[in-house]
Amino acid sequence: ARAPGGQDDAVLDSVRRQAGGHRVDPGVQGRPDAALPVLLERRSEEDDRGGAGARPGQDGLSATAFPSGVKNMPVEINEVVSPLVFWRKEFRPDSGGDGEFRGGLGQVVELGHRSDGEFVFSATFERVTHPARGRHGGGNGLTGNLKLDDGTPVPAKGNTVVPSGRHLIIEFPGGGGLGDPLDREEGARLRDQRLGYVST
Repeated sequence: ARAPGGQDDAVLDSVRRQAGGHRVDPGVQGRPDAALPVLLERRSEEDDRGGAGARPGQDGLSATAFPSGVKNMPVEINEVVSPLVFWRKEFRPDSGGDGEFRGGLGQVVELGHRSDGEFVFSATFERVTHPARGRHGGGNGLTGNLKLDDGTPVPAKGNTVVPSGRHLIIEFPGGGGLGDPLDREEGARLRDQRLGYVST
């Protein structure tokens, strides 16, 4: 039997599962100060990574741009050169697909305008409808999600004006798991719970 795309199972068994860690390079445009008419445009180089799929014998990498290998930029750099404040940047619990080897975690990023002014967010996100799939009994990763802090949905493509006083919340997708979750080592599962990677 051949897998979709014409790849043999033996080949697929030697590679990682599907990832949610694509680069998305969100763009942000806003006023440096709410009282000034000057616009500042900034491509965020920091908050654009989801989880990678589980690998044979290993969990997936979390919050990782794959396959580009581009390193994260500290949020403080973006805050210095733009009117943005990153209120939250943390792993997204339960976003990696369960399995003998867990998919990598996505992340949750919450950002707003330094002076509570409005700003324009330009999104080019993937994995918001179709999750990264698991294999051999592994679970799918969670899809991504964009919203305002009042729960208003934000489209995954195109420009959105984030109103004055509101924060944008980006929930990045997780990677797919590999293998039957019942085969996961108990020590690995307890470690995930202790670190807050999973809720149960």
